Amino acid sequence: MTAELDAWGGWLRAALDIGATTVADQQRWAGPFLAGLLTTDGRIDWTQASCAGVNSYVAARGSGYSLASRRHLVTAVKSLLRWAFATARTAYPMSGGVLRAPSSRTGLPRGLRP
Repeated sequence: MTAELDAWGGWLRAALDIGATTVADQQRWAGPFLAGLLTTDGRIDWTQASCAGVNSYVAARGSGYSLASRRHLVTAVKSLLRWAFATARTAYPMSGGVLRAPSSRTGLPRGLRP
């Protein structure tokens, strides 16, 4: 699992120019999801990943956290899934099927308010 997290982190730094601290934070949030895909022999079985499974993980892992923390969680998992698809670990892109953290805004944006 560490090799997958390191490969993803390397991709984040190289392709997206994301700093080491941000990469470590994203790995902390998404790591337990990846651990859920481990087989008994220690390999990651990406075929087990599904939108429903990802959303279950996000809902369970985000429970009790602040809105800002849940946004970090969602961002990290979506990033991991984009990388998995970009590197042919998954057969289809799943990041679009991940639920968003709820918005902190209620009502219309400021410019559209009466």
